[in-house]
Amino acid sequence: MVNLREEMYAGLDQIQDKEFDVFTALLNIFNKNKLRYFVTGGTVLGANFYQNFIPYDDDIDVALVREDYNKFIEILYHELPEEYRVQHYTLNSDFKYTIVRVENTSIDITEVSDPDQKISHPSIDIAPLDGTPSGNISRKFFFARLLILRGVLTGCYADSINMNKDRSVKDKVLIHSLKIGGRIFKLIVNPTKVKQRIDKILSRHSFDSSPLIGTYMGAYRSKEMLPKWVWGSGKQYEFRNLTINGPENTEAYIKLLYGGFRELTDDEAFKARHYVIKERAKMK
Repeated sequence: MVNLREEMYAGLDQIQDKEFDVFTALLNIFNKNKLRYFVTGGTVLGANFYQNFIPYDDDIDVALVREDYNKFIEILYHELPEEYRVQHYTLNSDFKYTIVRVENTSIDITEVSDPDQKISHPSIDIAPLDGTPSGNISRKFFFARLLILRGVLTGCYADSINMNKDRSVKDKVLIHSLKIGGRIFKLIVNPTKVKQRIDKILSRHSFDSSPLIGTYMGAYRSKEMLPKWVWGSGKQYEFRNLTINGPENTEAYIKLLYGGFRELTDDEAFKARHYVIKERAKMK
């Protein structure tokens, strides 16, 4: 009988290796074209504590300063090998996110959160790194506008929310309401225009002149907008055989975003998985 740890790690090393291949190709482009990037999220934790992925993690987080992010979308993505497919809403109107996704199409996986279990591929998400207004009042208004637009976008794609995930009764009622509202949103709202509006608002405040910097469309929303001194000019970290750039003040980054770091229990790590190999998904 397969135990929890065996199930948790099944296929994980293969997914990590395929993502690392994409990461290596991306860094070649970033460095060649002098694009300013930072690893973020769990990749900072992995690089700082393991010089690798967190052992149970299955994604790499990276952000490009907005100006360089735009350059990558406009033309530089063409420098990637042919087996890597680039997804962005300006390239594919069905792509539901505001970030860039670079997929390694050499193996098939499925996203755990996808209720339809559609075929996907190991990938890296590249987020834009944006600033915020300087004043407290203008910043609150800035975040409020983005939160509303983010909510509308969530409503547009409510049908894709996984209802099989463990959730509270309150969350289930909220998601059910979103799904009903999503059918109305789709009749009156163009998701692409909502994404364009979000990008336009975020692009107004540059990395170099803003007090708070971050990836607002990430999971933690405004909490991901951190003081500029946390990012600084970046610091070099070791990640497998690569030297990569991440936040300059590692301790502050981890404390402000996560409150600290601890290893997850086996049960927590299993629930945190993003992907499974397609062949295993079919067997379940």
